[in-house]
Amino acid sequence: MVLFGGFTYQGEQQQFFGDTWEWDGTDWTQQEETGPSSRSIPCMTFDSVRGRTVLFGGIRLEATDADVNLGDTLE
Repeated sequence: MVLFGGFTYQGEQQQFFGDTWEWDGTDWTQQEETGPSSRSIPCMTFDSVRGRTVLFGGIRLEATDADVNLGDTLE
């Protein structure tokens, strides 16, 4: 299982994450490779035909504290 991104609140401020974690059935391990920009609630699936994990969209926080909906696709 692979997880990417997410967010938390620091007081009234949102903090978005861009880290990737992998579950091996026993432990979570943070992956060190470079990934997409920090975001919350992206959709992610595994394409078994191509053997690729595909991530779509999510929400990013702008400097103006406005949420931006993302429509990008990353593999």
